[in-house]
Amino acid sequence: MKHLLHSPGSLEPLRWALVAASAVAVLGAFPAVKLRFASVPRKETRTYPRARSVAGFLIALCCWNAATGAFNPFFNSFFAGRLHMSVLRIGAIFSYSQVAQVLALLSASALLKRLGIVRGIEWTQLATGGALALLAFNSTGAGAASVYIGYMSLQYMCEPGCFTC
Repeated sequence: MKHLLHSPGSLEPLRWALVAASAVAVLGAFPAVKLRFASVPRKETRTYPRARSVAGFLIALCCWNAATGAFNPFFNSFFAGRLHMSVLRIGAIFSYSQVAQVLALLSASALLKRLGIVRGIEWTQLATGGALALLAFNSTGAGAASVYIGYMSLQYMCEPGCFTC
């Protein structure tokens, strides 16, 4: 087991940061144990919409998830292989991306309120696709990192609208 926890000397502080973050995540679960939800009365009628628009929306959502799921797992390879970045630099980019995603997720409600759900989803998905295309043509580390952070933020900004419809 000891060899699994061993990391190079420069990564030792990062290991303890991971342990601390895990502890915070576990502590966050304790308040959830005390949550009690009111029971919802059962309805006898079907409320799921059966319109054509639902099928179209589900097909579009499936394509969206397939596209983002096909690309996102390989960004670390893209940064390491094409841009020759170190593991520490890639980790820093991903960390900054996580912070930006939280901010984008929190600001999504304002965007959706201003544009409407359908138009907000449309614009964030178009912007996400544009950012992904820009990432393909970026050859500098700083430029690619900035575009990646924007791409991930826009992708996460889209989700509240997609998953509330």
